[in-house]
Amino acid sequence: RQAWDEFPHIHTAMRCILFKGAMRVDVWRVLLLYKYGGVYSDIDIWPTDAFDETTIPADVSAFFLVDPFNRPSQWFMAAGPRHPVMYLSMREIVEAVMKIE
Repeated sequence: RQAWDEFPHIHTAMRCILFKGAMRVDVWRVLLLYKYGGVYSDIDIWPTDAFDETTIPADVSAFFLVDPFNRPSQWFMAAGPRHPVMYLSMREIVEAVMKIE
C-alpha cells in the first residue's frame, strides 16, 4: 500500500470508486503523472501533421489539450514530476470522489 502524504484521503477515495473501473483508471493516470511525470495519450489519439517537435517547447513543464469547457483533457496530457497542475487536479479529484454517495 503506497503512502501518499500529499493526498491523505486517497485510499478512502479509491474505496468509494472500487467498482467504477473507468473512474479508477482516470484517478490512477493523474496520480502516476503527478508522481513520475511523463506523457499520457489515449490509444485512439494520434498527432496531426501540425503536431511536431515545436508543438511543446523545451522550456514548458506541462502541456494539456483542452476539452470544450476549457478544462485539461483526459485524453492527452504531459507534465513533469510533481507538477502543480497535476497536484491540484488530484486534490480536486479526491474531493469530488469523497462526495460520491
